[in-house]
Amino acid sequence: MNHWLHPIREVYHRHELEAMPDERARLNRLCEMNVIRQVRNVASDIIARAAWARRQDLSIHGWLYSLAVGLIKDLGTTVRRPDEIGPLGG
Repeated sequence: MNHWLHPIREVYHRHELEAMPDERARLNRLCEMNVIRQVRNVASDIIARAAWARRQDLSIHGWLYSLAVGLIKDLGTTVRRPDEIGPLGG
């Protein structure tokens, strides 16, 4: 379990979150940051890289579903090629 929670813990300690006075806004932003990080993690995985190496059409999208409003938010983090991954820092 620690393996899966570690990236969230890394993201949580960001100054951006600490500067937000509203707890709900902080939680929402933490969820967004986690999705962005996970898009990069999935794109960095050997399975995704192998698909791209075989020239398969693969896109990984960062979407967040809000239980509160029932809508999906596109976070604008789509990776279509390995060179679009960016740093894994969050």
